[in-house]
Amino acid sequence: MLTSLIVLTFYFTLERNDLFYVELTIPSSLFVSDINEDELISSSEKEGILVTKNEDGSLTYRMNRLKHYEKKSEYKNTILHTIQDIIADDEYYEPIYDVTHNKSLNQFTFIIDRSKSEGGLGLDRIVSLLIGMNAAMYQLYNGASLDNYHVNVRLQDKDTDEIISETTLP
Repeated sequence: MLTSLIVLTFYFTLERNDLFYVELTIPSSLFVSDINEDELISSSEKEGILVTKNEDGSLTYRMNRLKHYEKKSEYKNTILHTIQDIIADDEYYEPIYDVTHNKSLNQFTFIIDRSKSEGGLGLDRIVSLLIGMNAAMYQLYNGASLDNYHVNVRLQDKDTDEIISETTLP
C-alpha cells in the first residue's frame, strides 16, 4: 500500500513537470485562411492537446512528449507519402517529374517538365507550396524556433536543370 502511494505521488509530481511536456507555437501565417479556429482547437483538445490562442493570432500547443512524437511523425509521413503519390500519378501531376528533399525536410526540389507546366493551372507551384507549408509545420514540431525556421522550395526544369523559381517559407 505504501509503495503504491509513493509511486502515485511520484507519478503526479512527474506529470506536472515540464520535462514531460512540449510546448510549441504555430504562427497564424501557416494556417489556411478559411480554417475554423474553434474547430481546430476543439479537435486538438479531444486529442489531449491544450491550445492557447495568442494575441498575434498564433496558437500555442502544449502536449505530452508521446503525443508530440505522434504529431511530428504524422506530419513527416504525410509529406513523404504525398511526395510518393505525386511521383506515382503521372496523369494528375503531369508537370511534376520528380521531387527530391533533404533528410531534415527543409529543402525540396520539384523537377518539372516545363513544356507541360506552362499555360496550365500552375499545379506544380500550388503543390510545391502546400508541401512547403506542411514541411514548415514539421520544422516547428521538430524543434525549430519561430525565429529560426525555414523551408526552401525550388522548381527546376528537368531538361536544363535551370531553377525556374525558388521560394523560402514562411
